[in-house]
Amino acid sequence: MFDYLVVGLGLIGSASLRYLSELSGNVAGIGPAEPADEATHEGIYGAWFDNGRLARQLTTDPVWAELAQRALTEFPHL
Repeated sequence: MFDYLVVGLGLIGSASLRYLSELSGNVAGIGPAEPADEATHEGIYGAWFDNGRLARQLTTDPVWAELAQRALTEFPHL
């Protein structure tokens, strides 16, 4: 029995699992596994399967610049 069960392991589901795990160590997620071999995978390929992250920090908008800086500091936790 789990305290929390998240259905879907994409962007929102995986983030939900991460933060719910801070409330309780008894969490589970249900969703498709990542492809074992990207070269031969023929199914749907989620954007979250990659290892890269893209961010833009250069902007003339001070709000977006601040948000980008905050996001970049969190990348190592991903």
